[in-house]
Amino acid sequence: MVLVILLRMNSTLKEITELLRAHLPVVRTKQRFVFSKISVEDGKFSKKEMGTVMVHKKGNEKEESRLDEHKFCIGDLIDISINFK
Repeated sequence: MVLVILLRMNSTLKEITELLRAHLPVVRTKQRFVFSKISVEDGKFSKKEMGTVMVHKKGNEKEESRLDEHKFCIGDLIDISINFK
């Protein structure tokens, strides 16, 4: 599934997770979201993990990290892996 969402640079991983769960019925019951940043530099793709959000667990400081803390630029993408088990 490909979904395009325009986000503010100060959006947190937790806010993005809540947005997905609110608007996509298929992911409302899912508990684990893994975020990665995909960048293109000099024609080469690079992927770097940003963090994991566990919906029913608190205390993960990575879920409160903002996009600008991960040095997002125009054209960068977010890959979100959702646990469907």
